[in-house]
Order: sequence, then structure tokens, then C-alpha cells
Amino acid sequence: MGNSEVTLNFKTLSKKQFQLTFNASETLEVVKEKVAVHEHLLASTVKLVYQGKELTESTKTLQELGFDPNISIIVVGKKTKLQTQTTNNASSPSNVNNNITQIEEQIQKSTPTKEEITLSKINEIQQRAENLEQEVKSLKDKREELGEKKYIFEKKKCDEYLTLCLIDLDGINVEGNEELRKKRRTTIVFIQSVQSFIESNL
Repeated sequence: MGNSEVTLNFKTLSKKQFQLTFNASETLEVVKEKVAVHEHLLASTVKLVYQGKELTESTKTLQELGFDPNISIIVVGKKTKLQTQTTNNASSPSNVNNNITQIEEQIQKSTPTKEEITLSKINEIQQRAENLEQEVKSLKDKREELGEKKYIFEKKKCDEYLTLCLIDLDGINVEGNEELRKKRRTTIVFIQSVQSFIESNL
């Protein structure tokens, strides 16, 4: 039991959030399996996206990968909802074959689409901004504790990081997708509101 524990945050495309704890020596493949069980997903369809990139190094350990616990890993996968169908229709070979075909189709469709990856990038930036918002709000109460010089430095750093979030959003192509365009716009407005808070309250 000498392995240290690592708690990771996960978020589905439907914005459901959950945490799972692993040993630092466990591999990414084990993480995928546990996520599949937790979310009732077909294990073969599970894709994990971190900071806009799909995680594919299945044999690497969590210690080697060094995830930031403050950044959620986006989960993409297909639900195992065909299990009940297979059980109910097990007596019919044609139904079993149909179910197998459907499962194969689901697996083929499990690779994250361009839209899903774009959405995960926007969600990741949104989360960075939300973390910065919490940091900004806590700064107000730490002014005396930090001292004026350190306080100004932290305030400027938060503002610069928020600006980087805006730059990252500007580099995301949402042309032709109204839902993604609205999501990006909402995130931009949120970031600008945090920057306004810094200007008017700090």
C-alpha cells in the first residue's frame, strides 16, 4: 500500500461532474475501465480528453502523466443501454445479431467528433476561468495578509491569465455551429465579467 493516492475530477459532455480516486501507479487504461464502470459506459468506447487533447498513452501511470487535479478530464463514451435489450431478446438469434451490430456501430461512433473536441476545449477554458474567479474573490480578503506588493502582483497575474483564456477562445473555430458559438460567447462574457470585478472591486 505504499502507493500514493490521486483524486481526479471528471466531467461528461452533459456537464455531470464526479471524482474518482486511484493509486498513482495505476495506468490510464485502468482509469478508463473504472470510469466506464462508474458511468455505465461500454469500456471499449471510453475516450478521455484533457486540456483539449485525447489521452491515448494507456500504459502510462498517473504519476507519469501528472494531471492537474483542478482541471477536469472530459469523458466521452457510449452508455451500455443495450444490455437490457440483449437480455430480453436473448431467445432470438436475429435480435442478438442486431444487438451486436448496434454495439459495433456504437464503438465506431465513439471517437470524439470535431464538435465534441471543440466543446471540451471551451469547457476546459471555462473551468480555468471559474478557478480564477474563485482565486480573485479570495484575494479581496487576503490583501493585508499578502502585503500590497504581493497583492498587486497576484491581482495582475489573475487578470493576465484571464486574458490568456480570451486569447485561447479566440483561437477556437466555431464557424457553422450555432451551439458552439453561443457556448464560446457565454464563456467570453463570463471572463470579461471577472475582469470587470477585478477592476472595480480589487
